[in-house]
Amino acid sequence: MKKMDADFVNHSIILDACSEPTYTSGQAFVSYPVVFPAVSFYLCQTDGLTRLADAIREGKGFLPMLPTEKHSADYDMDGWYDFYIGINDYTENKIDNCIEFVVDTPNSEDDGHLYTIELDADEQKLLYNRLDKLSKECFGMNCREMLDDAKEELSA
Repeated sequence: MKKMDADFVNHSIILDACSEPTYTSGQAFVSYPVVFPAVSFYLCQTDGLTRLADAIREGKGFLPMLPTEKHSADYDMDGWYDFYIGINDYTENKIDNCIEFVVDTPNSEDDGHLYTIELDADEQKLLYNRLDKLSKECFGMNCREMLDDAKEELSA
């Protein structure tokens, strides 16, 4: 079963317009490294993303951040997640193969731990198109332009 369809992506993937994208570089291969430009985005915590993150953590025995059928009264009201995704100029889909999230709560042993929401090729395409639209609206540049800027910074 797919985690994300177009409706989910359009309602649950929102860039944090107050947080500037981070221009970085990525690396593939250890023995003969290939370095490539990348841009990281901070995503807003939405109910949809939070529910995906909660499902991952619940599978490891941790309380969710939102009430669920199983945890209607027993959930972590003080915690939240920081969500990140990146685009790059190396992979075929030009986007990371996962959304990363960090747990931020004083109430759990996994405070500060990093988890991933894996994305299949169709989900990556949906997310790239969504990020392309949102980055143009929020930052005045589409993803290709942002990667070109990251490439310039990398070669400087």
